[in-house]
Amino acid sequence: MQLDGKTKCSVCRAIHGTLPKRYVFVHEFDSALAVLAPSQYYRGRCELWLKVHHTELFQLPGTLREAFCHDAALLGKAMWNVFEPRKLNWEILGNTVPHLHCHIIPRYTWDPLPKRPIWENAQFKATERRYCARRIEKLAMAERLRAEIAMIERRRT
Repeated sequence: MQLDGKTKCSVCRAIHGTLPKRYVFVHEFDSALAVLAPSQYYRGRCELWLKVHHTELFQLPGTLREAFCHDAALLGKAMWNVFEPRKLNWEILGNTVPHLHCHIIPRYTWDPLPKRPIWENAQFKATERRYCARRIEKLAMAERLRAEIAMIERRRT
């Protein structure tokens, strides 16, 4: 995809231009780009951004849809192994950013609202900027995830 300078999609601009500093690159899959989300209140929280612009999962051709789901599952497995949460939440939203992407959110035993979406957690909202500042920690987390993804991929071949 070639950007023409008029593209309004922030995800397309990030994928095909410069990744905003608040995100940390994790891995480039066949169908998508994995990044650590800005807020790490839920340690290891990632986003998986489809490389081509679509807004709905059903719009994807079958092979691309399968690849995106495969890549999401592989990233989730790596997150599970590295961060050892009690549960992973998978959210495909798009009402704020209309580009197909998946939030993969580790949920832990200490979670103040274990049965509610993270977006309802006032502590998460109030501390988002503070958790954005720990870039050195996010770089180390991304490296651990990359190593785990590589190990999982090697086991499959």
